[in-house]
Amino acid sequence: MSTLISIYGLAAFTAWAIVAWSSLEILALAPYGQKRNASRNLGLWNFGAIERQLGPQVHSKLLRLKWAGIAFIALVATPIILSIAILAISALARKFGIA
Repeated sequence: MSTLISIYGLAAFTAWAIVAWSSLEILALAPYGQKRNASRNLGLWNFGAIERQLGPQVHSKLLRLKWAGIAFIALVATPIILSIAILAISALARKFGIA
């Protein structure tokens, strides 16, 4: 079980690292005066504005950022949702005398 948790944590960390690396790559492409605006748009996940601002060369980096971000959020949210569901089911089972 601990091996599975370690692999799960490594997958979440890897997704986070890909998000961070992609963000830094995109910000490196922004001209000096537009880095703050690009950073703001990255934080808001406003990928259309970033692509309009920096051009089509960032499209592949934005796709990688988006999918890695979705994977990270899913990897973090899944155990939270499952633990809440298990707690609710066990409370209902105790209430009805099943467990």
